Amino acid sequence: MAVVMVVSALVCSSAPKKWKVGVSLPAADIPFYVNVEYGIKEAAKEIGSDKIEVKILFAGEDPVKQMRDLEDFVQSGVDILLVSPVDAVGSVGPIEQAVRAGVPVITLGRRSESKATLFWVGQDDYEIGVRIAEYIVKRLGRKGGKVALLRGPEGTTYPQYQEEGVMSVFKKNPQIKVVTRLSGRDTIESGLQLMQDVLQAHPDVDAVYCCADEIALGAINAAKAAGIKGIIFAGGGGEKPGMTAIEKGEYDYTCMKQPGMIGYLGLKKAYEYLENFPKMTYTPLIDVTKENVHKVDR
Repeated sequence: MAVVMVVSALVCSSAPKKWKVGVSLPAADIPFYVNVEYGIKEAAKEIGSDKIEVKILFAGEDPVKQMRDLEDFVQSGVDILLVSPVDAVGSVGPIEQAVRAGVPVITLGRRSESKATLFWVGQDDYEIGVRIAEYIVKRLGRKGGKVALLRGPEGTTYPQYQEEGVMSVFKKNPQIKVVTRLSGRDTIESGLQLMQDVLQAHPDVDAVYCCADEIALGAINAAKAAGIKGIIFAGGGGEKPGMTAIEKGEYDYTCMKQPGMIGYLGLKKAYEYLENFPKMTYTPLIDVTKENVHKVDR
């Protein structure tokens, strides 16, 4: 009996730990974060329900709710947090409080001003802005034109980085004149309202930069309702509604951010961290023969 008890204890002690992961995303009505959620769930399936348990909460773009959600996650005993901050500055306190409580934090998509996070998984927002602006410059040509900037929500970092990329291109092209900068949520409703304001003040606008596809779709609807044609709409996102609008010829350009991949990689990297992976890192191997020996990068 003593032997059986010892063996049983050894088996139980060697069983792999089931990690608990808390995820806080800004909003459930924004396709970008619906896709982030999808990517997280796909990664969770691959890892296995016996190894990881994931709970996802949406903050409704409310920094106070997000703070409470993070506090609840910590109190419930999660092992790690994945957070896409509603507010870059407002997220500092809750994130650092979680870290002090022994819960590491990884940020997704949106960044936090906190220096206590492990790392960030997301898109190169500056490069996205550069690409969108280059498309607009190319379409307007040497003649140039008037451009309106429809930015994302205030207090978040990605609209800021995207706009920095946009302006880095526009500053090199004096034929481009930015006539207005307006901020709003990444929703069709917000884009509609913002574009109505643009058309009221600048009915002769030639192109519109949109921080997100949803803003662009709302802006396109506003132009349609006003009976105005020929405006160039370019933005970032690449979710299904935006891609469909491009197929229909209503939307001119989008830079795909791959939010599903952000969620997928975020959870994968969190699991690797918890499991102390990778334990080994292999360098790439190259087959060298007489035929390629002079082409190999040494």
